[in-house]
Amino acid sequence: MKIFNYLAVAMLAMASPALADTFSFGQPNLPDLNFPMAGQPGMYTQNGWFFYQMNGQGSPALRVQREVAPGYTQSNPAEAGTKKGIWSATFTGQVERDSEWGIASEVFNRTMHAVGNAEGSEQAQHVAVVGQIWVEDNGTLTPTSTSWGGNFNCTDLQTVVTGKSPCVGAEIDTVTARSGGTDRYRQNIGLQISANQWHPERGPKAPTTIAYGALIGSGDTVTLERAITLRGGGQIGIGLDMVKANLTSDKLAIALAPGQRIAFDAYDNWAPGNEYGASGFGRSLRLDADWLRYTTPNGNVFNVHDSGALDLASYVATTGLYNKTTGQWGADCTSVERVTVRNGIVVGCN
Repeated sequence: MKIFNYLAVAMLAMASPALADTFSFGQPNLPDLNFPMAGQPGMYTQNGWFFYQMNGQGSPALRVQREVAPGYTQSNPAEAGTKKGIWSATFTGQVERDSEWGIASEVFNRTMHAVGNAEGSEQAQHVAVVGQIWVEDNGTLTPTSTSWGGNFNCTDLQTVVTGKSPCVGAEIDTVTARSGGTDRYRQNIGLQISANQWHPERGPKAPTTIAYGALIGSGDTVTLERAITLRGGGQIGIGLDMVKANLTSDKLAIALAPGQRIAFDAYDNWAPGNEYGASGFGRSLRLDADWLRYTTPNGNVFNVHDSGALDLASYVATTGLYNKTTGQWGADCTSVERVTVRNGIVVGCN
């Protein structure tokens, strides 16, 4: 079967003079794939296909174009599926030491940051993988269907789920230089999410809104144990930094619904080898109906009502505000266990 593939490409090259000038076959002096490429342009077969092109004119080295016929409709919705422009399918062995990568793209960036180290003269920015989808008018004045710039997923099809097989939808790594050093220009970023507006004319832009920078959710039968977790052996300077955020008029840095709480002195004893470690917290702050409550293992000890009333489990005032000898301060409270204070005056106690 492989020989027919070779013949098909060879016949195509002979039929097209342009292709014949581009492709060559045989056993070339192949470059070391661990380093930037160097060699003779052409297509070669040595333990698989190898295509190399010296290309500095901006045209793509390889382009695959696929178009759906105008007016095409799916005759049987039950047969709807996915159609691929490029499909890479890899099936691993049962016992493997080497990692299998379905598609790998590597760019070796050797471009200077700036010409002559002059500010404002930064050169091209290079990207290993770009996923871009253009949402266009469909000719019917109706909304166009859902569009995704990229999609990564890991689907666990195991019959017996032990929880020991990692299934990661996507991993993003930023690896710094071995020489170390500080990032004083703040240029090393693990994940950057930008909300922008397409406006090729470079004129005035109309105000627009994008609903979410990052949206995290789960299915009806799935419990997402921790939506965002910061952990690792290294140090983290600030867990959540809102200092430079340009918030809207409401100035909401954090929004919580009634009944939700902020936990303090939380702990998590989970670790490899201690998969059943406990987690929880001892103290929390929450809004319960029209009361803001601070809760400890002893219950609700500090409560603030929307009216401004305070409900305290116990009260200890500074000198001059509360007479510990008489047990009185603004009201006849001789045995103070719980006091209610409004406008700086004790109005009730028990």
